[in-house]
Amino acid sequence: MQRIELNSTALEAATYQDQLALLELEFRDGAIYQYCAVPAQTHQELLVAESKGAYFHSHIRNRFAYVKVRPAKPKTPKSNAFRTSHHPTTHHAQIETAPAGPRHTPGSPICLPKPSAARSIRNWSNVDT
Repeated sequence: MQRIELNSTALEAATYQDQLALLELEFRDGAIYQYCAVPAQTHQELLVAESKGAYFHSHIRNRFAYVKVRPAKPKTPKSNAFRTSHHPTTHHAQIETAPAGPRHTPGSPICLPKPSAARSIRNWSNVDT
């Protein structure tokens, strides 16, 4: 499992675990998501895509179960050097939205190992027809 830095305005890095088919993506805002059952080919295509963000949105987001490992880093408020009012400023809470898709239930496995071909064949041979 090797972390690969991405030359992208949206994505910072990608890590892929072949045994679990687990793709971990770190976004520029600091958020980290793990996507389950991602084929190795999808990971490879992401790495060579001209636009990593566009590839993510069209081929990964909303297509695989995921879990948020780390939320985005809080944005630092912009200073207003020209403010002359002495009234306290109303601060609005930032609402973070995660990509739509299946959610992870705490305590359950995030991703399960890929079944081996032999195991799959053996299981099918036990099925009564």
